[in-house]
Amino acid sequence: MNVAICGAAALLPAIFLLRYFIKSDRFPEPTGVLVKTFFWGVAIVVPVVIAELAVQASLADIGGPATQALITSFLVAGLCEEGFKFLVLHRYCAQQSAFDEPMDAVVYGAVASLGFATLENIMYVSDGGIGVAVMRAFTAMPAHASFGAIMGYYYARAHFNKAPGGYLAALMVPVIVHGLYDAPLFLGGVTWINESPILGVGLILFFLGLLRWMYKKTRSIVTEMRASQDATG
Repeated sequence: MNVAICGAAALLPAIFLLRYFIKSDRFPEPTGVLVKTFFWGVAIVVPVVIAELAVQASLADIGGPATQALITSFLVAGLCEEGFKFLVLHRYCAQQSAFDEPMDAVVYGAVASLGFATLENIMYVSDGGIGVAVMRAFTAMPAHASFGAIMGYYYARAHFNKAPGGYLAALMVPVIVHGLYDAPLFLGGVTWINESPILGVGLILFFLGLLRWMYKKTRSIVTEMRASQDATG
């Protein structure tokens, strides 16, 4: 497969999603901060991989294949990936003077998440080709954007409104959603689940239903934040 085609296929979903979030902000964020946020998202891939390997190794003896699939979904992937994204949002983005309204948390959360997802996507597409690129364009890439937007939404509530649950909700809600997203994929590799047509179909339906919910939730968050901006003028 042509390297240029694969590269474009890997990058286009990120460009489209970045444009959606950035253009949804009535008061655009500084380009320099957005670029740094994106590349911080890229940079955390290394510590995320290290953390995932450490967590997986430390919990490798717990339970059977199904339990391991859930551990991988919620603790290895969900907690490690969303945990480092949270650090980017909390330790870099929220410290910027431009971080001054709820929409900012959503935008920066999505941008950081898409930085991580873009490098991940390039690696997957370079190995799997155009078919993987198409599949991930409608699943993994918008899913990561949703995780970031959801994180930003709860972060904004904690940061600007002092909402109950505070910053813990900003971390744990996307961890749970991420785990629910990954669970059908990892559980599908468990032999006794894979051999059951009913369970297999159930996992597919759950996965598709969750994707639909995430897409709607993300649009709802962006719409709510934009309406808040319009109301305050």
